[in-house]
Amino acid sequence: MEPFGSVRNAGARVGFGSDWPIDPMDEFLALKCAVTRSGDPQNPNSAAYTNPDYTGPINSDPALSRADTLRAITMNSAWQLRMEQNIGSIEVGKYADLIVLENNFMQASDEALGRNSVLLTMVGGNVVMGTGDYATLGTALNAKVSTAQASRARQIEQALNWGAYNPYACQCGMRHNILPRQA
Repeated sequence: MEPFGSVRNAGARVGFGSDWPIDPMDEFLALKCAVTRSGDPQNPNSAAYTNPDYTGPINSDPALSRADTLRAITMNSAWQLRMEQNIGSIEVGKYADLIVLENNFMQASDEALGRNSVLLTMVGGNVVMGTGDYATLGTALNAKVSTAQASRARQIEQALNWGAYNPYACQCGMRHNILPRQA
């Protein structure tokens, strides 16, 4: 487990990434670990699920605050990818990629952080997935999206399907799900 709290306290900008397919693609578990420094014994993707030694804080290194954790997975990761002009925050002129969660990340219990679920996903301003009360929202919202926004959303969707590769983002040799840098 990375010493994010110590790194942050030393003044560094912490950005999150993924070692998928090495680690499970479980962003909520990663967020929980950043906040609590512990695994989740009820989550099969967590080492604590199979080994009680990983239940509870892994060591005495400080955790990130919830605000720092959200910044790490959004704005700081966008900065790390050199994409902060396009992604990382909800602002006019950016791609409008966002999710609506079942539980408020800032208010959920520590135990619930790793078991959150997505109710709505927007990519490029288009609703691409909705469940429950959000299931029909996509049709209404997407009807209002301009042609330019729809084109940008298709570009993003293609990139998310391994259609684009930004060699400046990572040098690990894997084709990450990111858009090419805009001119």
